Amino acid sequence: MDEEAELREHLEHLAGLHNSLPPGHPDQPAILNKLGQSMRRLHDFTHDTALLNHAVDVHRVAMQQAAPDQRLPYQLNLANALLDRHDAGPADPAALEEALRLLRSAEPVAHTYPGGATAVATTTANAHDRRWDRTGHVDDLTTSITYLRKAATLSVRDDPDRTAWQYGLLADGIIQLYTRTADARHLADAARAAQTGLSHAPPGHPSRGSVLISLCRIREKEYERDGTLARLAEAESCAAEACALESASRGTDRGDFFNTWANVLRTWFAATRDPALLDKALSAQRSAAEATPPGHMNRAAVLANLATTHRLHLETTGDTTHLTAAVALFRTAIAAAPGSRAAAGFRFGLGVLLTVHRDLLGGAAALDEAERELRQAAEALATTDAERFRCVNALAVALASRYEDGKAPADHRAAAAMFEEAARIAPHHHEAVRARGGLAYVHRLHALHTLRPDDLVTAEAAYRDALALPRIPGVIARTLVTGLADVLEVTGDLVVPPTGPLSVEAHAVYREVAELRAAGARAPENTLPTRIRAAHGWGLAASRCGDPVQATTAYRLAFDLVPRLAPQHLSRADRERHLSALEGLGSDAAACALADGDRLAAVEFLEFGRGLLLSESLGLRAEIGLLDTHAPRLGELFLRLRDELGDRTRDPAAGPFGPDSAGPPFDAPQRADAELASYREAAAEMDDVLERLRRVPGLERFLLPPDVRRLVREIPGPVVVLNAGHHRCDALVVHAGTVEALPLPGLTSGTVRAQLNRLQTATRAAVGAAPAERDRAESEVTDVLDWLWHTVTAPVLRDLVRRGFVPAASPRDPGRRPRLWWCPTGPFSGLPLHASGARDAVRDHVLGAASVLELVVSSYTPTLTALHRARGSALPRSPRVLAVGLRDTPGLTRLAAAAHEVRAVREWAPGASELSDRDATRAAVLSGIGGHDWFHFAGHAQQDPAADDNGALMCHDHLEAGPLTMSDIAGHRAGAPSFLAYLSACETGRGRAALADQALHLAGALQSAGFAHVVASFWPVHSSTSLRVARHFYGAMGTVDVTHETTARALDRAVRAARDHRPDRPSWWTPFHHLGP
Repeated sequence: MDEEAELREHLEHLAGLHNSLPPGHPDQPAILNKLGQSMRRLHDFTHDTALLNHAVDVHRVAMQQAAPDQRLPYQLNLANALLDRHDAGPADPAALEEALRLLRSAEPVAHTYPGGATAVATTTANAHDRRWDRTGHVDDLTTSITYLRKAATLSVRDDPDRTAWQYGLLADGIIQLYTRTADARHLADAARAAQTGLSHAPPGHPSRGSVLISLCRIREKEYERDGTLARLAEAESCAAEACALESASRGTDRGDFFNTWANVLRTWFAATRDPALLDKALSAQRSAAEATPPGHMNRAAVLANLATTHRLHLETTGDTTHLTAAVALFRTAIAAAPGSRAAAGFRFGLGVLLTVHRDLLGGAAALDEAERELRQAAEALATTDAERFRCVNALAVALASRYEDGKAPADHRAAAAMFEEAARIAPHHHEAVRARGGLAYVHRLHALHTLRPDDLVTAEAAYRDALALPRIPGVIARTLVTGLADVLEVTGDLVVPPTGPLSVEAHAVYREVAELRAAGARAPENTLPTRIRAAHGWGLAASRCGDPVQATTAYRLAFDLVPRLAPQHLSRADRERHLSALEGLGSDAAACALADGDRLAAVEFLEFGRGLLLSESLGLRAEIGLLDTHAPRLGELFLRLRDELGDRTRDPAAGPFGPDSAGPPFDAPQRADAELASYREAAAEMDDVLERLRRVPGLERFLLPPDVRRLVREIPGPVVVLNAGHHRCDALVVHAGTVEALPLPGLTSGTVRAQLNRLQTATRAAVGAAPAERDRAESEVTDVLDWLWHTVTAPVLRDLVRRGFVPAASPRDPGRRPRLWWCPTGPFSGLPLHASGARDAVRDHVLGAASVLELVVSSYTPTLTALHRARGSALPRSPRVLAVGLRDTPGLTRLAAAAHEVRAVREWAPGASELSDRDATRAAVLSGIGGHDWFHFAGHAQQDPAADDNGALMCHDHLEAGPLTMSDIAGHRAGAPSFLAYLSACETGRGRAALADQALHLAGALQSAGFAHVVASFWPVHSSTSLRVARHFYGAMGTVDVTHETTARALDRAVRAARDHRPDRPSWWTPFHHLGP
């Protein structure tokens, strides 16, 4: 018979015994007492609140029937039953207050019973602890501690066997007070209590485990205060010893021990980022679950804690199986909760999880469930309950997230109402500030969506109201300032006159935006991405105000921060997320410099702001390598600080109002501000280290922008740098040691992006379409090429002709056309500049030509530095050539032309290595890239411009081993010199729209891997055209010595041949382009 069945049988026996006694029998109180206790035990299994209500009634009758001089035990049992009822259902303040009255009336006579004073003090402490939990009033917590201290002192005399346990309870209570106040004296007091308890619990003592767990928690708090890892080691040792005991200590259970052990391991993980500690924590929590069977009052809490560790594992490793586990565990914990109030905490955890990870959990459906769970959690808590704030605020965040995703006005209104309620019920001032900031946040979302002046005014007022509050924690103030700047920036854009100077109103708005952004940019406690974005905004606002000096100061600050941004130990995907802070920065800084007439500064800004991942691979590692030989100690300190600052992917100032801020209540603003202070100190130390490093001979330009004057002198030319700024576009022509600027009137990054989107839509539509639709798509491609010719490339070429850099008419011999390099930025990066030409083929009267192909041999480069470095490479006399051909790739369409391309490569290089079909595995291709000077790939590629790692080659075993990604390629032999990579696959030169300036595509990855030349395509290529281009390319290469010049001209010849074959299908031949010297 199981325990629940035994309890039910025992209840029936007691009820029968009670009914058999005549009224007034002296045994009735004792039997009723046992009956009430059994009902409470049965409730632990059934969670039936009716049982608890009945138990309270039974205990009350028992107390009333007991003789006055014998009532103390009955008062204590009734008080405990009332506390159980308070815990089980919606918070019942009346039950709690009745329990406290009973305990106060029992206190004067408690000493007349053996152990009575200790029992009353312990129970009174528990009651005040529950009231503290409900109201958050610290007076209740200090009162609870006073009674716990009294109970511990009394137990030395009255119940020595329980002394260790009582001191453990006292230590736990004082820990709560320390958590609330951050007063180091309380932490030391807790440590003394735990040590006293341990002195009364030698090995083998029944309370040793519980005291060890208390000491474990204290050591964990000590670590959090001073950062000494040895304290965590001692904490983990205490927990491990407690968990090794065969049975639990008095008043506790082994599940609680394992749970605490897991918590320490999680803290240790946070300090070291060692994933093995998370795995160990999961193991400990699984043991906690095994030691806490179904029906146990703590089982739900154990499962919820296990869910939290799975969430942490997910956020660390990206393994979504942990997300599935966490959701399932939270749902199970809710079902197992011993009452609606306990379930509220688990509903909160589930709601936050669903909100933060909604993109992985079904989007709108996840947010709908989050709203239901969080609403039920809030409704289960009394309006005076301190925990209600957390649930209401999290509900507001979920609603705001749903509004952000779906833009339903009802969600905006509901979120605003919830933030307003959260502000009203917040138990602490900093939480009220947080809620007011949340209100401003959701109004900002709405205003930036509608762009209605009234909504912008509402959002601005909400931010100003929040900022006017007293004692705003720094962590929240930073976010409020940033949000206000966002709103004002849009407001300024709306009041800018279409022509002429700024109005007084617009000038005032931009001036305030500049001041707000400057504050964020200069705040060393902000993360590097946050500071760079703020400096970018500062520069834009100052430019709008007509203050180029201030704008240049802003941009130079941004670029001073850039080298610290993407530490090498982070994954490439993480570094890409960091680098999103740079998008558009170089272009806007260059536009500002050009407006001020400083062409060299414009080149410097563009060079430093573009292709940072590429420059890391090709040059930055060499610069970092100098530290070992020139300043090893300072270098070690620099790398430590760089990693520490770069690890901060989430700004503490960015958290209070976003989706992942719904989590633990902002109950420790001191801790958040301490984190800001710590980051500020590390940033200041980094500034000092960089200054000292640059005083070391040989490191004078360490992590500074390249010497642009020298670069311009040494670069081959002409190179046309196309800059797409927010408010203007320009061409910078670098040639013969000079930089000339050509404004491109009427163009902005927005207008260029619109044409890019038009081109991408057309090229997608041209693939596999019906004839009429395909013809329309090809006509669209031709229109974009015509627009590009008349708006961009022809004006640039006319300027080159005027300066004598390019002949005035196309030569009779196409082989005599000069070289020209295009260095596009922003949306220009996705346009086939080399293929642009007039739709009607009418020759330009200055150029004597109707297309770029008639005048120059075009190549591309992501940066001038990359071009300069690549010129130092050369193909060995006996090159190692690898040809990969995938005619049949599982799960993808057959590419019959792939084998023919491999044949073309081998005809040019008979000794070439070959990997075809089954032999072309992921491992074999990756190894081949690393071991050859020349790499030709004919097969499928995958591009997802929205993904972090958005380019991949599809090898034969891609379904099992996964695709061969950009990260794999760029990291395999980064910077090792090779000559050429030919990618005959789809979209290998198309990068991420959000990081257009970082060469984040397969072609860029192969440049990172050290290939000087790359042949790539902007969009999906027609297989027959791919084969035609490859044959012409290798045919041209077979008649000449392989050099930089002949490589570029061979592809140019191949593209021209493909154009001549199908001039009516521009989407077939225009995507092929050459990157390199």
